[in-house]
Amino acid sequence: VVYQKATGEMTHIMNVPERHGPAPSWNQLSSNNVISLAKDRRGTVWAGHYKTGISYTSATPRLFQSKGRQYGDVSTVFCDSQGNIWIGTDGNGLYVEHKDGTSEKTALPNITVSAVAEDNEGTIWVGTYSEGLFRLGPEGRCEQYGLATGKLPTNSVWCVTTDSLGGIWCASAVSPLVRLDRNTGRWQEIKDIEGTDILGTGFCRDKRGRLLIASTYGLFFYEAGKARRYTTNFSGTQ
Repeated sequence: VVYQKATGEMTHIMNVPERHGPAPSWNQLSSNNVISLAKDRRGTVWAGHYKTGISYTSATPRLFQSKGRQYGDVSTVFCDSQGNIWIGTDGNGLYVEHKDGTSEKTALPNITVSAVAEDNEGTIWVGTYSEGLFRLGPEGRCEQYGLATGKLPTNSVWCVTTDSLGGIWCASAVSPLVRLDRNTGRWQEIKDIEGTDILGTGFCRDKRGRLLIASTYGLFFYEAGKARRYTTNFSGTQ
């Protein structure tokens, strides 16, 4: 669904089966299951799907085209600062479509990729469902962070983000929120102001630069070293 902020209009974009006639020109999604959305620096919107690869649009959110069916089950799509598109899959590792149009499979194993992020040095970090966190270094080499290597206190990294200090944030619904301090190389467990674990399912930032952490039991705002939880269950925090 595309929401036009100026008019309040909401447009439902969907895949139209051939048996129902040709799809409208603005309705070329590969599939109706949209698992991930991302926008690159040129304004192109990318959608990842199970089984049918990715769809993209450049002129307007209503002009989607299908491509990349060879990727199969796409679990996440990420656009980096150089114009490359990173495509994580459910069980087939990670691909990258370079800005020149070429595509390749990275050295990441055939595992489920849940999230991709880029730090302020241009390094790519890859979260996985059950294999920890990967850092893609020079020449495509992978460095793994997880319980087996002792470099991360969890193997479940379902969402990843970075901050302006170079810190790496990892979260999942089954393990506490942690942050890697790149200066010390240490992971810090981040709790809310009441000392409770934060089980995160998604990240984003607002215009003030605050980190917002979605969870199954409320929304957390992290600012100035403190995380505050907002829910519908307590007066004044809706």
